[in-house]
Amino acid sequence: MSLTIEAEHRINGLLDAAMQRLDDQVVVANRPCVDALLDLYGSTDDPAVRRVCTDALRRISRVSLVRADEFRSDLQAVAAAAASASIHSEVGVVAELAEPVS
Repeated sequence: MSLTIEAEHRINGLLDAAMQRLDDQVVVANRPCVDALLDLYGSTDDPAVRRVCTDALRRISRVSLVRADEFRSDLQAVAAAAASASIHSEVGVVAELAEPVS
């Protein structure tokens, strides 16, 4: 599945906001991390992005404080999954626009 341009922009905005909140933090409360991951999960229907969010949510579900460096890694994994979905979307558009070769 691929991301729409709108979903890609929403995800990038949410990722930027979450990363800015982590600035210079060593640990963060669980709730903002959960909220950020749920926002990311809800911003797309791409299974790869949702799987990364779900995995991260499972990892932090039983702790009250989350190490900021681990959460940054989770956010980077979401960004990578979104970028991959975006690339697949762009490849599909290019393939549709290309003329058949005979």
